[in-house]
Amino acid sequence: MGLQSELRDAMDEGYDEVVAVLARHKVVPVEAEAEKVETASLLGGGKEITDFELEERGEDRTMGDVVDRQTRKLTVEALGIETVEDCGKVQDEITSHEEWGTN
Repeated sequence: MGLQSELRDAMDEGYDEVVAVLARHKVVPVEAEAEKVETASLLGGGKEITDFELEERGEDRTMGDVVDRQTRKLTVEALGIETVEDCGKVQDEITSHEEWGTN
């Protein structure tokens, strides 16, 4: 089974299973620099929206996004990632998981 279908199944199981699947495949969420968008609010204040990608960590390099946009969006939502700080915490949890790289 590929990463994308494993992630979709894991989402039915919950947060811990999503983290385990990502750890097995050595995949972490990262901030997508090109996706930062400034929005204006009706009250005059703006809000920056940050998008996130899922990247596979190789031996000495980082590969690009490894799943389709819909699966990425659902995975980021399942992990509760809304900010760069959230992303960092989830990265740490994935990379320190006992199943990191066991796939």
